[in-house]
Amino acid sequence: MNHDQAQPLLLDVAYGELTPGEAREVELHAAGCPRCAAELAELLAARRLAARLAPEPVPARGRAELVAAARRAVAPVGRPARARAYALAASVAVVALAVGVTLRWSGQRPAWPGGDAIPEQGDLVPMEDVAPRVAPGPPAPVPGPAPAPSLAPGPAAARPPAAKRLPGPAAAARPRASQQDLARAERGAAPAAAPAPAARPPVPAFAAAPERAAALRAPEAARRAAPAEAEVEAHAAGASPAVAEDVERRAAAGELREERRRLTCDGRTLERVALLDGERVVKLTVRFEDGAVEVGWYDGAGALRAVRPSGALPSRAPAADALSRCAW
Repeated sequence: MNHDQAQPLLLDVAYGELTPGEAREVELHAAGCPRCAAELAELLAARRLAARLAPEPVPARGRAELVAAARRAVAPVGRPARARAYALAASVAVVALAVGVTLRWSGQRPAWPGGDAIPEQGDLVPMEDVAPRVAPGPPAPVPGPAPAPSLAPGPAAARPPAAKRLPGPAAAARPRASQQDLARAERGAAPAAAPAPAARPPVPAFAAAPERAAALRAPEAARRAAPAEAEVEAHAAGASPAVAEDVERRAAAGELREERRRLTCDGRTLERVALLDGERVVKLTVRFEDGAVEVGWYDGAGALRAVRPSGALPSRAPAADALSRCAW
C-alpha cells in the first residue's frame, strides 16, 4: 500500500472501523512513512483524550423533538385535488394550442411581397438557361486619323457671315490679328473670278485661334517630335491596321510574352518593352528619358506594318534596325 492509498484510511484505523487485514496494511505502511505515522499518532491521541470525557445525558424532550422534526421533514406534502385538476387542464390546453399552431403553419407557405407564393426549388430556372445568348461580333475597327480640315476658302457666296461663325462673347475674345486677316480676306475675295494662283489663302479665324492656342500649350518635346511623326505616318501609310489589332487581341488574351529591358543605345538611355510570339517580336515600345515614345507592330517577316499614337506625346515608329541594334 502506498502513501496515497493509506492516508485517507488513517482516521478509520483510529476509530477501529476497518477490518483487521486492512488495519494491518495501514499500520505497516505507517511504520515506514514518517508523515503517516505522525498523523496516525495525533489521531490516536485525540481519540484517547475524547474517551476521558463523561457523556452528557440526552434530555428526554430533546430526543422526542428530534424524532418529530425528522418525521415532518420526510413526510410527503399533499396537494388539494382541485389544484391538481386545474394544473392538468392547463397543461392539456397548452399542448392543444401548440399542436394547432404547428399544423396551421406547416400547411402554409409564406408569400412574396407581390402576393405570389414562394416557388419550389424545382420551379426555379438557372439564370444561364433564360439569359439571351449573344454571339460575339467582329472586333471593332481601329479608327483612323481624322482628315485634316481644308483651309482653302470656298466661293464668297457660300461662306457664312462672320457674325454667325463667332457670335456673342466669342467674337469679342478673338485675337485682333485674326479679325484683321478675316477682314482683309473678305475685301480681297472676288465673287466671280478664279482665285489667284500665287497668293496663299488666309487662315480662317475660327480655325487659327484654336490651333495657335494648342501650339502654345504643346510641350517643347511634342513640337520637336512633330516632323518625325509626319515621316513615320508617311512611311506606314500603306500598312493595314489588321496586324496591330491581331497583336493587341492576342496580348489581351495572354497569348504573348512580355520582356522589358533598360539600356543605353546611341548615347540615350531608354526602356524597351517587347511582346513576343515565341522568339519573334510582334510589338516594340521604346520609351526615352525625354518623354519620347516609339511604337511599332511587325508582321511575320519582321517588317513595320502599322503605327498609331500612344500616350500624350506623339509616337514614332522604331528604326528599321531597332530589333537588332543595341543588343536587343
